[in-house]
Amino acid sequence: MAFLAGLKGALRRGTPSFNELETAVLTAIRSKLPPDVQLRFEERIKRVNLVQRLDGGREVNCYVMRGGKPTLDSDTRIDATSGERLFAKFRIEGGKMTENTGAVWLVNGNLFSIQFEKPTEHADAKEVSAVSVDLV
Repeated sequence: MAFLAGLKGALRRGTPSFNELETAVLTAIRSKLPPDVQLRFEERIKRVNLVQRLDGGREVNCYVMRGGKPTLDSDTRIDATSGERLFAKFRIEGGKMTENTGAVWLVNGNLFSIQFEKPTEHADAKEVSAVSVDLV
């Protein structure tokens, strides 16, 4: 079953979920949010079924696909802003290939993109020693 999900994701040029490094960043962000916002943030992450990584994993875009189209649900909105908005900045500490900085973006209040300063395709999430986050 996992093989078929992976194959389907590859055909759509993505995967069905976040990898360990991306999850570490999202978990650190979650810990900074008020409880009611945490629930909406978690729900958005659960619903994501297409994660596309571009430029060696520097840009990670996530989508909730329904009927072959991306959706931005109102019940998973972090805030009421329209358009793109910088949501958080982060720093990953750890092994040489794992250390990184970046930003997380919302689109119409929904989690949409994680942007890393350096490529992540060779980063090892097991080498992460800390993730620090500043909400913007």
